[in-house]
Amino acid sequence: MTGIEHFIVANPFLSYALIFLGMFIEGEFIVLFASIFAWQGHLDWRILAVVVASGIITGDLTWYAIGRYLRGTRLGNWLDIRFERSLGWIHDRFVANYHLYAIPTKFIYYVNRATVFLNGWRQTNLKRFFWITCLAGITWTIIVVAVGSFVGYAVYLIGFRAVMKRIELVALGLFLSIFIIERSVKKYIISRKH
Repeated sequence: MTGIEHFIVANPFLSYALIFLGMFIEGEFIVLFASIFAWQGHLDWRILAVVVASGIITGDLTWYAIGRYLRGTRLGNWLDIRFERSLGWIHDRFVANYHLYAIPTKFIYYVNRATVFLNGWRQTNLKRFFWITCLAGITWTIIVVAVGSFVGYAVYLIGFRAVMKRIELVALGLFLSIFIIERSVKKYIISRKH
C-alpha cells in the first residue's frame, strides 16, 4: 500500500475534506486523481460526487463573494485600473452572458475563476447567479466524474502499483486530458462567437 493509499484509508473524512477544499482551486486534476482511489475502493463514488459538486458550487460562491467584497476597496480599485482592458473583455463575453457560458467556462480554469469573481464584482443578482452556478457545477461534476471513472478504470486495468511506479506519466496523461478538454471548449466558445 502506497503512502497516499494508507492516508486515504486511515483518514477518509479528511480525504473528502481535502477534495472539497481542492475544488476551490483546481478541480479536474483532483477529481481525476481521486477517481483512481475510488476504483480501488478507498473512496465511495456517491460521496465523491456529492463532495465534488458541493465543493465546486461553494467555491464559486466564495469567489463571487470575494469579487463582491473587493469592489470599491483599495485593492479592488487597483485591480480595476490594472486589469481594466482584460476584465472588460471577460465581462463582455462571459459575465454578461453567464447563463450561456457557465458550463463551458467551468472547463477553462483561469476564465472560470475570473468569470465567477467578476459576477460578484459586477454585482450580478445573487439568486440568479446561484441557480446558474448550481446547474453548471452539477453538470461539470457529472462530466468530470464520468471522465474520472474512465481514467480510474484504465488505471485499475493496468494495475495500480504499475501506475504508481510511473506516476509522472499518469500526471502527464491527466494534464494532457485536461488540456485537450480545455482546448475543445475554447474552440467551441470561439466558434459560437462568430
